[in-house]
Amino acid sequence: MLVMFSGATTLAWPSPALVMLKSNDTSENPLGMPIQTIEVSLLVGVPFFIAIFGSLFLPKLSDLVGRKGNLQILGIAMFINILGVAFSTRIELIIIFLSIGTACFSALYTVIPVYFTEICEDHNRAKYGCVMLLFLPLGSLYTYILGTTCSFKLFTILTAVPLIPFEILCLFAPESPTYLLSKGNRADCISTVEKLRSNKSQEELAEDFNKIMLNLQAINRNVKPSFFAFSKTKEGRVGYLLSIVPMVIRSTSGVPIVTSLLAPILNEAGTNISGDTGAIIVGIVSALCSVFPCFVVEKFGRKALLIPSTLGVGSCTLILGLFFYLKHLQSPLCAHLQWLPIVCVSLFMIFYFVGLGPIPVTIPGELFLSDIRSVGVAFVMASSAIGLALIAFTYPLLAEAIGTYWCFWIFSTCSFTGVLFIYFVLPETKGKTIIEIQQILKDF
Repeated sequence: MLVMFSGATTLAWPSPALVMLKSNDTSENPLGMPIQTIEVSLLVGVPFFIAIFGSLFLPKLSDLVGRKGNLQILGIAMFINILGVAFSTRIELIIIFLSIGTACFSALYTVIPVYFTEICEDHNRAKYGCVMLLFLPLGSLYTYILGTTCSFKLFTILTAVPLIPFEILCLFAPESPTYLLSKGNRADCISTVEKLRSNKSQEELAEDFNKIMLNLQAINRNVKPSFFAFSKTKEGRVGYLLSIVPMVIRSTSGVPIVTSLLAPILNEAGTNISGDTGAIIVGIVSALCSVFPCFVVEKFGRKALLIPSTLGVGSCTLILGLFFYLKHLQSPLCAHLQWLPIVCVSLFMIFYFVGLGPIPVTIPGELFLSDIRSVGVAFVMASSAIGLALIAFTYPLLAEAIGTYWCFWIFSTCSFTGVLFIYFVLPETKGKTIIEIQQILKDF
């Protein structure tokens, strides 16, 4: 949970940081001069591009050192690189350290769903996944608050602090029972299952252990795991496609831009409050509403939350685009609508955290068998990172070239198109075992 919190600070870091880096005040700006538009694109876009490699290669360590061991290694690497950002005085160094730190978090973002899928029971996989993602808006809020009260260096250092208790608590966390059994550690697997489900009887524990054994037997198909192992079966190919599309919808909804550039966007909108203050308000709203999916995702299912969530997100970006268009036309209406951007962004985050934020991340961990889960989820996250990198890099340039309003209308179009896919194509996995899900994919 804490690593998700700290990872969110990395993703939200550009929002307050860019306000400082655009300043002419050398006591506030460590670069000594305002950052240029192309440098903004590189600062926001390059980390997402490097994250592609983090998603593809670093999660493979999970099959060598275990899910828990990989989480610890990646957490330490994140900590070191965040400190590197804090003490950098050149934009090139900031981009390099931020990129490596983001790559580590991208890998963590890939490993954590696998870990949760393997330690949780079938009926509460998505619920715990949503609880995990609750820490993303909390991390963003933490970043927005620090950015308004601390210097660049102190603010950046403090974003790394949550990784310290994370590393300590990791020492006491259990290893994945699926991983333990796959390595032949039967006794350790049984012991871990007993600790994770201490409220169950011996018969129920034996049944859970047998499920793990059956899952491992189901994946023993003489397919040697590789970077493309998921493509060798129909279930793997369909699982990949059904996993990547919700992630792409999520990425193209505009959330990476709203999260990373929230303060600059609100400043551009010309609201009657500062961008940093507006970011804190939006952060509080996001943190409060992100609790909702934790309690309802297993009751209503994935699709029932994804559809209204995506529709709401698309509607908010459509209205934001209209506001920026009126501002471009210098319409007198803008003077009476200064409240609209902050309300729209707040509603955007509410709709996002109701479904489109947490649910797509839990889907890949459910659709792949454990022998290819690490690789399959890694490819899904890497493919998603490609979209994130393109959006993050091109947005500042496109906003300057064609206008902010066109960018938000593009986000809106992507969201509305995504609703059609979710409704007509995406299967429901609520309460189903991994074997039942694989049969759905096989019959797809």
